[in-house]
Amino acid sequence: ANKLMFGLPSSNTMQDPKFIFTGNPIRKDIINMEPPEQRYASHQGVLKILVVGGSLGAQVLNQTVPDALALIPEAERPVVVHQSGKQHVAALRARYESQAVQVEVVDFIDDMPRRYADADVVICRAGAITVSELTAAGVASVLLPLVASSTSHQKANAEWLSQAGGAIHLPQKELTAQGLADLIQNLSREKCLKMAQAAYQLGRRDASNTIAGILEQLA
Repeated sequence: ANKLMFGLPSSNTMQDPKFIFTGNPIRKDIINMEPPEQRYASHQGVLKILVVGGSLGAQVLNQTVPDALALIPEAERPVVVHQSGKQHVAALRARYESQAVQVEVVDFIDDMPRRYADADVVICRAGAITVSELTAAGVASVLLPLVASSTSHQKANAEWLSQAGGAIHLPQKELTAQGLADLIQNLSREKCLKMAQAAYQLGRRDASNTIAGILEQLA
């Protein structure tokens, strides 16, 4: 291959001139979101958290987040939207109800730009497209990489973004309800904005044009 294009940096992208960090193509409605400074300026009250488990739902988040929120005094609890995955909606709602914690549980999010814009911080996995969206939009995040025996790319994604100040990397083996509750209570809107700004600086919002330009050069 003459060129190898990467959606996110890897240890190889800086070592060989044929390896290019282009970013991943992202939907225009996410790319066109207002910068974090403008969005966060309109946020008021307690923190707003978006929990995203993906289309199938991340069971570790479905199990731990309700327990963590129950440990936070009611007056200090954030406003939470929790995307559960379709097959887990009923069980997750029941879990929140058993903890007497009120959140908005949805099976699927069809307006991700609005949800990103409303959130101070997102708790989610660290897949390549998710991380690319978080950086393109400039959204603070707590990243919980998927544990898989065959690959560690999500761990690398989380480390890259967290080392730049754009996220908090929370390894799944370290996740506990009390630890997550403490982490949430230690977050402020100011801290979230700083993370969002750092993430935004890393965003490759021109990825589609960059990739197209490289392909034209090679044609």
